[in-house]
Amino acid sequence: MDSLKPNRRSQVERRAESEGRLLSATAALIVERGLNNVSLAEIGRRAGYSHALVNHLFGTKIALIERLNKVVDEFYWEHTKHTTELSGVDGLVSFIAVYLRLVTGEDPLGRVHVVLWAEAIAGAPEIRSSRADWDRHFREGVGALAARAAGSGVDIDTTAFVLVGMLRGVAMQLLVDPASMSVDVAIAEVSRLARELVGATPAAASENADR
Repeated sequence: MDSLKPNRRSQVERRAESEGRLLSATAALIVERGLNNVSLAEIGRRAGYSHALVNHLFGTKIALIERLNKVVDEFYWEHTKHTTELSGVDGLVSFIAVYLRLVTGEDPLGRVHVVLWAEAIAGAPEIRSSRADWDRHFREGVGALAARAAGSGVDIDTTAFVLVGMLRGVAMQLLVDPASMSVDVAIAEVSRLARELVGATPAAASENADR
């Protein structure tokens, strides 16, 4: 008879589902309106939960954003982890393509970090520290890919800094004015410039791939 009883989800599973829905709602609302125009009550309504549950799970908007940062990090890792298995400059170029497609795609998790980054400069200084931490982590990942592709004498830290700046700037232009350039053209040009930054001429790329 026990086998006929409906499966009951554990408290951990229910909490994970609630957090997931609330974080997805948070990302969507921030992309639509900006951080300062979103309340915890609105996030709860969008996710189909009460304001009380949002407060219970996260407490404050800052704590919610901190958790969202981790979810966005996991989102990008799941979509780009294959790039770490590619040799030479291929991994870096593949990462560029995936990143720009995610940030201009339909899933708010792909672009919410860009919105938060922009707001941290002017509208929401309270999240500047967490944005700086996220960017440092982002540069470390890009730097690791660049290091596998770099020719001799390339400063990896500086290269990663410039690459992230280029990706962020291109992403913001594509989001503000999608008609200004196709994503495919943007990917091709950023990839070309990235090759130059890491010194991956055709000959150098071949040598790095053999390492």
